Amino acid sequence: MIRKNDPMRRYYIYFFICEGLAVSGLLCQFVSSLTAGRPNYFNLGMSVFLLLLLTFAFFAFRRRHQRTERRRQLAFSGDETLLARPQPQPDADALALPAKIVLRMDIGKLAILMLIFVVLLTIVVVPFALIMFASSRDIRIIVILLGIFFAIYLFVFLITFVLVALLMRRFMYQEVIVDDYGIGSSMFGKKIYIPWPEIQSFAMWGNAKRFATIAFEVTGNDGSVVRWNQLGPKGTFITSISALKPEGMSFDEYRDRSLRLQQVVVARSGKPLYDLRDEKITWW
Repeated sequence: MIRKNDPMRRYYIYFFICEGLAVSGLLCQFVSSLTAGRPNYFNLGMSVFLLLLLTFAFFAFRRRHQRTERRRQLAFSGDETLLARPQPQPDADALALPAKIVLRMDIGKLAILMLIFVVLLTIVVVPFALIMFASSRDIRIIVILLGIFFAIYLFVFLITFVLVALLMRRFMYQEVIVDDYGIGSSMFGKKIYIPWPEIQSFAMWGNAKRFATIAFEVTGNDGSVVRWNQLGPKGTFITSISALKPEGMSFDEYRDRSLRLQQVVVARSGKPLYDLRDEKITWW
């Protein structure tokens, strides 16, 4: 269950867009196969695999959110077994208000991650390219064909990087604002604000408890949800591949302010912190 005024709704919209692109790719492969007179089994197989993977991921996320909603309802009723341990120490003055914590995409880290992916993909693609061009006995033709192939390969990578960077820049931007009157966030391009007296619950949710990166949510009486992600310690694996970085502060200062934020929320809302996460990574 996704609440009406919840940034996660936009997350699912992006999911549907990816599903639509995968279906469109599969249809294009099917039409081109009919036009060419014979199917390209490799491309068809990749399209089907991507579609099945996205479908499985969608239903896996949906089931996780259903489990979270059941725990959320128990938290609303005051189930003490779901209380986070240890609890943040309430301190309304832990941050000088108003305060803002911003995470944005790290272009450099994104480029490195995509480059690693391309290198791994190249290791797989090169043997296929050599097999394709091996029928030609003229070494010059092979060199020319390989040059054209890798030029196209590089061009596609650059275009993909630009498109991914433009999309992820908006998708990954996160801003949390706290003042004397309430708390708000901007996540997945959606801004939501909840006054302190209207807060119904404060919780960690989503990721397994072994993950260093933690997702937080503040739910309001009207069904609104303020969400934000808190990066784990600097040396952890998930933090290293997150392609996010704090804006306007060092990582150590960001970690300190994020922990202080929890203290402010607990003190100002009068609500304890609940832990709605799975005990371990659950695929279904």
